[in-house]
Amino acid sequence: MKKQRIGQQRLFCILLILIGSMVLAALPYRAQFRVQAHQAAAVAVDNVLIVGHSLQMGEQSLDIQDRPALFIDSYCRDLLPDILLIPEARRPYVIVTADTQPDFMPEGINYYWSPNTGTKSPALVWYDQKLVGYMYSAVEPLLYQLSYPRLIGEGQTDNRLDADGTNRNAARAAQQISGTELAPGEVFSFYDYVAPSPQNGYVEGLTLFNTEEGPQWQPDIGGGICRTATALNFAVEEAGMEVIERHNHTETVSYARLGEDTAVARSSGWDYRFRNTTDKTVRIVGIQQEDRLIFEIYELLDQSQEFRTL
Repeated sequence: MKKQRIGQQRLFCILLILIGSMVLAALPYRAQFRVQAHQAAAVAVDNVLIVGHSLQMGEQSLDIQDRPALFIDSYCRDLLPDILLIPEARRPYVIVTADTQPDFMPEGINYYWSPNTGTKSPALVWYDQKLVGYMYSAVEPLLYQLSYPRLIGEGQTDNRLDADGTNRNAARAAQQISGTELAPGEVFSFYDYVAPSPQNGYVEGLTLFNTEEGPQWQPDIGGGICRTATALNFAVEEAGMEVIERHNHTETVSYARLGEDTAVARSSGWDYRFRNTTDKTVRIVGIQQEDRLIFEIYELLDQSQEFRTL
């Protein structure tokens, strides 16, 4: 009798678990959770009209002078990887022709959808003195163009400008490098661009010298530029380019782990050099942003591949 009661209790518990699972599966918040990414990225509109330089969608108006509008439908799925390559700040407004919310759009793309777009797909339109548009096979090359300049490498280190001259020198060296362009196969040399001197805006900072008493940090005009070389090397490594010459400090530094830093010293013949091993011209951008020294490396589109400056 006791065993029978225990068996009934177990059966009751199992039934409770099964019923609870069914209830939870039916709750609305679970359904919302599954499609929330799409709902956050998608906006339904009744119809889409192009009026002058504006894209009118109900009460919302988008300026297609600022960026183009891309019209696609379910037959344009092969264009989605090209759209994702375009940085969000330059990405066209994406309008999908569909009767119901599309289930093929990736979560990384914000878009509008409407059954009444009034435009065949694919089409890319914008306003430049007049309405300009490309359709069908001409769209993909233009999306490719919009993906450039394409970020291929980024590196950064901490660099508080209120600390001392060391950090200010690091930021000044980044300024001297920023804007440099390298053709395919061209070699970058740190000291071709960085020239520490008071005339060039450098001040005293700390440099690691090998002395009779051993390695010591001592004041030196331009001290701190190794931090610049380190951040740049991080970007170069991420871009996958060939490093030809690189040196390390013999002592630990505050901005990189031992062996991951990059040291430069003209007096010792220590340069930092790398080769652009990509098949495109690259541009180096160095910026001081709050307490960070940041380098970004961008691939540029060859002029022969440009259709139009969008």
